Amino acid sequence: FMNGTAVTSGVAVSANTPIAFTVQAVDAGGNPVNAAVNTTVQLSDMLGAQPGNGQFRLASNGANLVGNEVEIPQGQSSVTVYYVNSTPGTYNLKAQAINATSVVLPTGTTTVAANNAVTVTGYVYSILGSSTTTLSSANVLIKAPTGSISANGVTGSAVNVVTSSSGSFTFTYTAPSSATTSTMSQITATAQNPNGSPVTGTMTVN
Repeated sequence: FMNGTAVTSGVAVSANTPIAFTVQAVDAGGNPVNAAVNTTVQLSDMLGAQPGNGQFRLASNGANLVGNEVEIPQGQSSVTVYYVNSTPGTYNLKAQAINATSVVLPTGTTTVAANNAVTVTGYVYSILGSSTTTLSSANVLIKAPTGSISANGVTGSAVNVVTSSSGSFTFTYTAPSSATTSTMSQITATAQNPNGSPVTGTMTVN
């Protein structure tokens, strides 16, 4: 499923009886592949047109997953999850990858002197199993807890930029005057779709 979402329909559930299913990363041909980055998957359920209000667990008798989210670790193809609901019925189970992307910032510049500015270019990569390509037209939210970020005529502690056709984005970081030096490692960048939703990868549910 190239949009990063998969649905398994018509799952018959007995009250309080866990059912195991597999969340798996696949390539464009539907073949299982290892996740290239740690990939968070949002799980949900529907009973007809209404939310199912069930829970997901990593063990049949284990604790409910916080926020109904599960992670496929980097280098692993799948994870087994248990679904349980106190109300019997036939449910549709949905899985949506919410961070199958990688935002890369340069590591060459590690410190910036007080009040000094440095121009930074990063890239956004779309992860599809073991295949990696640059991602154009993705919004990137850049944050710095100290100092300021400047891009597209906007300056602040958090600024949005859009990647070019080559998947790159550029901004300027200015170190604060309160510190002798600031480290580039404090800057974070998160890729989003133009509507603000996380960029997704490819997932199936079996």
